[in-house]
Amino acid sequence: MQLLFYLLLYTAGGGFYDLTLRTPDGNTLHLSDYKGKKVLIVNLASASRWASQLDHLEELQRRYDSNLVVIGIPSNSFGNEPLDNTGISQWNSDQHVNFPVAEKSVVSGATQIALYQWLQYPVIGDY
Repeated sequence: MQLLFYLLLYTAGGGFYDLTLRTPDGNTLHLSDYKGKKVLIVNLASASRWASQLDHLEELQRRYDSNLVVIGIPSNSFGNEPLDNTGISQWNSDQHVNFPVAEKSVVSGATQIALYQWLQYPVIGDY
């Protein structure tokens, strides 16, 4: 079954830079905008014990802005994100999060977003 999934991904021709994300305010975030940069995908959750690390992620983004983009993916897949997209936007603003943040998303299981499907099932090829 896994081989079939790899084959379907390969024949669909979908690569990392073909993917898009929605932002909490409904805009589209095109991963192709970050070609040529390193991309650090991080799970975010306002009620997580790791939320205090946002300052460090901001510092990474500021320090390496010309070569790196941090993209936050808020999710309740692990039970730590009680906020809706409006609350997430406000929380990010309160925390001075300036790197791109997607809308609240499912990052594990059968209904995970396409980005996490791609990350979980890497395909050998020119992506």
